[in-house]
Amino acid sequence: MLFKLSLKNIKKSMKDYTVYFLTLFLSVAVFYIFNSIQDQQAYITMTSQEHGLFTTMWAPIIREISVIVSIVLGILIVYANMFLIKRRKKEFGVYMLLGMSKIKIALVIVLETVFVAILSLVLGLILGVFASQMMTVLVAKMFESNMDKFVFVFSPNSFGQTCLYFSVMYVVVLVFSTVAVSRYKLINLLNSAKKNERIKIKNPIVSTVIFVIGVAMLGYAYWLVTGNFENIRDFDTILIAIILGSVSTFLIFWSLSGLLLKIAQSSKRFYLKGMNIFVLRQIDSKINTTVIGMTIICLMLFVTISMLSVSIALRNALTSDLDRFAPVDVNITVDCYDTITYDENEGKIIGVNNPEEFKNMKVSELLTSYGLKKDILKEVAEVGLYVDVDFTGGQLFKDSRDKIYDTVMARHDEVLGDYYEGYTKDNINLVKIMKQSDYNQLAEMYHIDKVDLSDNEYAFVCNIEVMKELGNMALENGNRITVLSKTYQPKYRQVIEGFYQIADSENEYGFVVIPDSGITEDNLYYRLMAANYNGNDKIEKEKLENEFDEFVVKWCADNKNYGIFTISRSEIFNGNMGASTIIAFVSIYISIVFLITGAAILSLKQLTESTDNKEKYTILRKLGCDEKMINKALFQQIAVFFLMPLLLAVIHSVFGITFASLALTRAYQFSYLISSIIWTAVILIIVYGAYFIATYVGSKNIIKGK
Repeated sequence: MLFKLSLKNIKKSMKDYTVYFLTLFLSVAVFYIFNSIQDQQAYITMTSQEHGLFTTMWAPIIREISVIVSIVLGILIVYANMFLIKRRKKEFGVYMLLGMSKIKIALVIVLETVFVAILSLVLGLILGVFASQMMTVLVAKMFESNMDKFVFVFSPNSFGQTCLYFSVMYVVVLVFSTVAVSRYKLINLLNSAKKNERIKIKNPIVSTVIFVIGVAMLGYAYWLVTGNFENIRDFDTILIAIILGSVSTFLIFWSLSGLLLKIAQSSKRFYLKGMNIFVLRQIDSKINTTVIGMTIICLMLFVTISMLSVSIALRNALTSDLDRFAPVDVNITVDCYDTITYDENEGKIIGVNNPEEFKNMKVSELLTSYGLKKDILKEVAEVGLYVDVDFTGGQLFKDSRDKIYDTVMARHDEVLGDYYEGYTKDNINLVKIMKQSDYNQLAEMYHIDKVDLSDNEYAFVCNIEVMKELGNMALENGNRITVLSKTYQPKYRQVIEGFYQIADSENEYGFVVIPDSGITEDNLYYRLMAANYNGNDKIEKEKLENEFDEFVVKWCADNKNYGIFTISRSEIFNGNMGASTIIAFVSIYISIVFLITGAAILSLKQLTESTDNKEKYTILRKLGCDEKMINKALFQQIAVFFLMPLLLAVIHSVFGITFASLALTRAYQFSYLISSIIWTAVILIIVYGAYFIATYVGSKNIIKGK
C-alpha cells in the first residue's frame, strides 16, 4: 500500500514540481560532465605535455571544486525538498487524521525519496553521458586535439563519483525530511494553508533614504575598481569594493520593497488599471520577504555572468595571441659572437667580436652537421640579426626627441614617459638590424606585412603598443637614421607591426629593416631559424619535438662555445594557454552551478508563494476575473521576480567585466568580449529561461488547484 501511495504521489508531483526534478537531473548531468573530462577522447588524444598539465592542474582542482559544488547542490536539494514538504503539509495532516502514524508517513517519504533519487540519477546520467560528448568537442577545440575520428566515451570514474556524491545528498535529504515530518502536529498541518507571513510596511521616506545610500555606495564601489583602477595598489581596495557592492545590493532590495508600491500609487491611471493593484502588491510582498535571498541570488548571477564572460574572453584572446605570435612550431637562435666589449665610463657597448666561423653559417646546416636528422624539420626560414655599436635607441629617435618629449609631457603619460626615458635617449640598448630579404622571408612564414625598400630607405618593426606609438611619432617626423656609415630615411610613416621571435604576446621592442646592400656579415649578432616539425598532427609533432629537444641538449653540452636558445609553440601553449583553458573550464563549471542554484531558489520561492496565495486566486475568480487575466497577472509577477536580481546583476557585471578586462589586458578587446558575452547570454537564457517557464507552468497548475 505504501509503495503504491509513494508512486502515486511522485506521479502527481511531477506535474506541479517540474522545477524540483529539473534541478535534480540538471545537477547530476553537470556533475557528471565536468568530472568525466579525463576519460573523454579529446583528453586521450592530447600530447604527453598536455596530459601532464591537465593531470597536475585539472585533477586536484576538479576534486576540490566538486566537493564544494556537491555541498552547494546538497543545500539546494535539501531546500527544494523542504519546499515540497511544506507544500504537502495538508496532505500529511489528512494521512494522520485517517490514522496513519508518523513512522508510516516517514516511510512514504523514504520511498518517495528513493524513487526520486533513482529517477533523477538515471535521467541525469543519461543527459550527462550524451552532453559530455559535446564537451569533448569543446575540450578538443580548446586544446587543439585531433578529433578526426569521433568515439563515444562513457566515464566509469565519473559515473561512480556522481552516484556516490548524490547518494550522500539524498541520504541527507531523507534525514531532514523525516525529522521535519516527525515534528509536525496534526492541528498545524491541517491549518497550514491559513497561515501567512507577517509583512511589515516600510516607511517610504526611510526607504528612499536607504535607496539613495545604497546607490551612492554602489557607485563608489564601481568607481573604486574602474575609474580608480590606476591607483589600485593592493587587494584591500578590491575587498572594500566587494563589501560595499554586497551591502549596497542588500540596501537597494530592502528599500525597493517600500518604494515600488508608493511610486506606482502615485500614478492612479496605472495603479488602477486592470489587475495592477493585485500584481504590484504581490510583487511588493515578495520582495519584502526575500531581501536576503534576492541579494544572494543577485550576487550569484553577477559572479556567473562575470566569470563566464571574462574567462571565455581571456581564453579566446590567448588563443588568438598564440596563432598570431607563435605561427610556427619552433625558433632556434644561435649567438654569432664570442665577446662583447663594454665601456663602463661611457656606459655603452663599444665592440662585438664576430669570429669567421659564424659569418656564412646557417643554423640548419650547423645542426645537421652535428647529427640532426634532416626530416625532423620542414618549412625552414633563416635570418640574421645584425648590430652597429653606434646605432642605439638614442640614435633611432635622435631627430624626434623634442617632439616626442613634448607630446609625452603634454599628455602626462607616465607609461609612455618611462619608455621615452629608457629607449629614446643615448644608452646601451643596441637596435637590431635585419636585411630586407631576410625579413620578407620571415614575414611570409609568419603571415605578417612585408616591406619594399629603396637603397636609402628603412622600416621600423615592433609590436609593443607604447613602442609603436613612439615609433610612429618619429616616423611621422621623417626621422633619419645612420647605420654602418650610411644614412636612411623612413619608407613608411607608420610602424610595421611585426616580430622575429615567437612568444605568447607582444614582445618586440623594435628593430629596423634596411636594404641587403647596407649590411655585411662582419656585423652579425646572431642567427635565427623558424621552422615547423615535419608531422601531420600534434602527436607526431610531439615525438619530433622530443627528439629535437634531446638533440639540442646533447649538442649544447658538447659545444659550450655556442650560445643557443630554443622556444616552441607547445612550450608557449603549456605555459599560458593550458592554465587559462583550465581556468575557463572551472569558471564554466562554477558559473553553471551558481546559475542553476540561483534560478532554482527563485523558482521554488515563487512556487511557495503560489501555494500560499492559492486562496487569493480563488477569490479573484469569484470576483469575475477570467483565467486569461489571472494568468497574465501571474506571468507579470514571476517575470518581475526573476528580472529584478538579473538586471542588477547585469549592471554589476558591466563594471566587474570592465575591471577584469583592465587587469587582464589581453582580454580587453571588444571582439573577444562581445563573443564571450554572447555565449554567456545564450547559456543564461537557456538555463534561466527554462526555470522561468517551469515556474510559470508550475504556478499555474498550483493556483488552478490541479
